[in-house]
Amino acid sequence: MYPHQKKAIRSLIQQFNEKKSPAAVLLKQHFKAHKNLGGKDRRVIAQHYYTYIKNKLLLDACFPNAQDLEEPMLEALEYLDEPHREKRIAYIQQLASEHGIAEPSIKWSIPAWIYKQWEDDGKDAETLAIHALFEAKTYVRFNQHLLESEAAQNELIATEELQLQLDTITDTYFTEAKNLYHTNAYKQGLLEVQDYGSQEIARFCDVKPNDTVIDACSGAGGKALFLADLMKHTGKIWALDVRMKALENAADRADRAGYENIEFFEIPENPNEVEFPFMADVLLIDAPCSGSGTFARQADRKYQLTQEEVEKLVALQRNIVSQYSKWVKPGGKMIYATCSSFSIENERQRGYIEKNLDDFLFNLEQTIPPTQNHDGFYMAKFTKREA
Repeated sequence: MYPHQKKAIRSLIQQFNEKKSPAAVLLKQHFKAHKNLGGKDRRVIAQHYYTYIKNKLLLDACFPNAQDLEEPMLEALEYLDEPHREKRIAYIQQLASEHGIAEPSIKWSIPAWIYKQWEDDGKDAETLAIHALFEAKTYVRFNQHLLESEAAQNELIATEELQLQLDTITDTYFTEAKNLYHTNAYKQGLLEVQDYGSQEIARFCDVKPNDTVIDACSGAGGKALFLADLMKHTGKIWALDVRMKALENAADRADRAGYENIEFFEIPENPNEVEFPFMADVLLIDAPCSGSGTFARQADRKYQLTQEEVEKLVALQRNIVSQYSKWVKPGGKMIYATCSSFSIENERQRGYIEKNLDDFLFNLEQTIPPTQNHDGFYMAKFTKREA
């Protein structure tokens, strides 16, 4: 490793530990301040920086001055970049053993309270922690209305620059391409970047043509766009969020792909202040949550999350459900979803809804656990009683 690369990584690690800012923000700021760095430099710096973050608890325990990047630490980073899953796991076990580290939460670099939460929920905490050490795949979805035939879709799949591969377990495509957003296929709106579980939530909504849909926490609009496709460009989708920037990005995506049955609206942070002049056939609440199902994609989230934050999120989720459920037609559906792996935000919230919203009947639920390939999601479906 060149001295200037080592200096950059050391600086980024120090900033991450001191500022507690999102890792991606710090990296972006660093590259913006050092425009002389070439593409290879940026790849090396980013790779080692994120490798440290993913394995932070183990590395800090093994190397008390980890951010100094002395030779043993650099050697560890190289081994932890090993692409072969089993080899990397074996190295982590070896490193932990050599330094007398037996605590699994430290070995697999997951905060102890999260590890215990998974155990208390009856989950395989070690497996979930290990999944978070690997990079999640970039999944894509085809915009069917722009692909007139199966042959057109197959031609898109075979496009060399997209580097599409089929995940045979989920029957969903992912890509190894690093410049996907610069490809002609993406610019023409032929495909969207959307994780497998997020796609499943849209399917789980079971929308029909001409439905009126409220997407209550739309964010960047991925599920709203898929719902529009599933509705064959009929009906109306009201995509709502408290973040105008996210809605602007969603509107740009809708324009690029030619979706005309989506309306985007910024709403107040307090759900009690939201009013609608209509009722929905389908209400989707992809609720603000801990994001504990996305640790592989957000390497720093596991360190920044606190138990207090989760408790506040649980209260917010209940408030959102209580307020937005009023806008579902009799006989209509409400879907509650998260990208959390905690039962307190998932199954226990489903139980809360069953107990406290008397006019809704629970239908079914689906859990997509985090894997080495994709994020984790939860979804539950309810039907509003007929008047």
